[in-house]
Formats: sequence, structure tokens, C-alpha cells
Amino acid sequence: MNQQASIIFKPQKFESVCLIFCIDLYKHILVPTPQTATSRESSPIVAMASHIQTHFVLLPLMAPGHMNPMIDIARLLARRGEIVTIVTTTLNAKRIETIACGLCIRIVPLQFPSVAAGLPEGCENLDMIPSMDSLSQFFVATDMLQQPVEELLADLKPRPSCIISDLSFWWTTLVAQRFQIPRLVFHGTGCFALYVTRRLMISKVPNNVKSDSDYMVVPGLPHRVELTKAQLPGLANPSVSGINYFHERMKEAEKNAYGIVVN
Repeated sequence: MNQQASIIFKPQKFESVCLIFCIDLYKHILVPTPQTATSRESSPIVAMASHIQTHFVLLPLMAPGHMNPMIDIARLLARRGEIVTIVTTTLNAKRIETIACGLCIRIVPLQFPSVAAGLPEGCENLDMIPSMDSLSQFFVATDMLQQPVEELLADLKPRPSCIISDLSFWWTTLVAQRFQIPRLVFHGTGCFALYVTRRLMISKVPNNVKSDSDYMVVPGLPHRVELTKAQLPGLANPSVSGINYFHERMKEAEKNAYGIVVN
């Protein structure tokens, strides 16, 4: 089995690609039952889909631009008959409690250690942090969710088949390896924005720009594209302090993940 798959979802083709991925899980990851083994000989896809139901565990980063597309993924999977569990914090669980709409979607809330990480009490979403200077503290708090998530997965029924988690939850690669299931890394940004960000980070062009308002040219593109450091996402902006530690772990974890989902 090829453990390093690359999966890119485009909105207009999302449902068809999602189905292909589900079938890939059926064919390569799940252990076939006697019924599916027999049916596979006659009708592989239809038979396995009728007998095997996968359980996807989704961990969205607590930020509107990351949670909303992950909710769409949850709905698409559930509409195809898959079991979906969304793991988030107590406050964010209340924000999305009405998303199921009759679908097989569970929302499991976890206590967010905001105060322990140096954030104000009840600060559970990036739209609530005092400033970008608090971004590193927010990531410290998300890292502290690793143990509660591991304990949750150990008790979940049916057993999880796959984890789809935001790139910020780098430790879910380790969790997935422990439970011997694939982890897909979710990027809340689009393909072009993701490529531009990575080109800038690899070239280190932003490190040589003094002001957040000065424009820089993105290298490696066929056309001239300019933007400022202020327009970069927090993880790619060298002006945001204390995040390099987290970014390095996210990059390493992504290399060892099963694949990537792009919004």
C-alpha cells in the first residue's frame, strides 16, 4: 500500500474526489469481512460500500475559516453513509451543534486549557485571542489536547478508520500512528494561496523585508505576484513571534501523514 498519497480537493469536484478516497480506504485499509471478501469477486466497489461503514474523526482548528470547510467535509461524508465524529472544544461545540441536520455526525466537546496556556478564560477560538501575539499561546493550548484526544479515540465506537485534522494539530500524526489509522492533513487555505505561502517560506523572502507594509515578489511563479508580510498567514509571517517551534513540527508531521486535503 502506498502510504504517501496526495489528495487535493477542489470545491466543484469535492464530492467525486471524496467518494474516490472513501473507496481507497475500503480497498487498502479496512480488513475485509467474509461477506465483503466474497462480494469483492463480483462487484468490488458496490459490495464493499454496502457492507463496510468507515468512521471519520475530524479535528478542525478552532477558527471560522478552518471550521466551516471542515463542517462541509463532515456533511459530505455523512451524506454518503459514513460515520463522522467532530472533536472540538466546549464553546465551539455549541457554535456548531445544529450542523448534523439528521446526518450521522457526532460532536464531542473537550475542555480547552486556555488559562493553563496563558490565554484568557473562555478563549477557545482564534477570533477571540487578544492579538496575534497570543497565537503561540493558542497553539500551546491545542498541543495540550493530545492526551484527551488519545483517550477519546481509545473509547470511540465504532473504532475510528481515519483522522482528518487541521495542520495545526501536528501531533495527530503520532496519534494516528499509535492507532494504526491514516491521518489526512487539512489546509484551510486554497491551492494557490498555499503554493504562494510555501514558495515564500522556502525562499525566506519575507525575512529580508523590513516593514509589514512593504511589498515583496513571490519567486517561482510565471507571473509577477506581490504581497506584503501583513497579508501572510500567521504561521508564515516571521513578524509573528514564538511560532517557529510549532511550524517546524507541523511540516514534519505533514511529511509523515497519509495525504493532504486542500480547501
